[in-house]
Amino acid sequence: TASNLLAKEAKEHTAEFLYTRPLKRNTIFASKGIALITIVLITLLIQAAMGALGVVAFSDGDVNWGDFVIMHVNGCGLVIFFTGLGYFLPTVLKPKTNYMGIPVGAVFGGYIVNALSLTSSDTEWVGYVTPFHYVDFAVMETGYDFSWAGIAGLVGIGLTLVIVGSV
Repeated sequence: TASNLLAKEAKEHTAEFLYTRPLKRNTIFASKGIALITIVLITLLIQAAMGALGVVAFSDGDVNWGDFVIMHVNGCGLVIFFTGLGYFLPTVLKPKTNYMGIPVGAVFGGYIVNALSLTSSDTEWVGYVTPFHYVDFAVMETGYDFSWAGIAGLVGIGLTLVIVGSV
């Protein structure tokens, strides 16, 4: 996972071997960051393909493929954001510790805070602190569409965290 990609190297003492090579630290981190983003994108493509196969296999015929694509693209923005967060945290905190709990807590905590913000107009402001607020998953609502600004913001922040974590 993103959160233990670098911590595992330090914990298992394989980082010392990497540092003996004629490579700079940021080159090693950047290559790991690029590999991470590549793995995430491939995983998202496989997940979308398996989801589409499942829909085809088990649906009763009438499927709105546009909403299916929108839902997966919106979700991709969230995944890249949380991947960047998970990669960034161990680079600025103690690297020998597995920080998987923090990104997982951010995912679940953010989701719960966003759900609570949707319960009343008085609590709507709380949702602005969660990344879930910036993408639309109300598939059953009319006007369901891409959240382009939210997706771009989340992807931008996620990639920035990977880049900053690689330097």
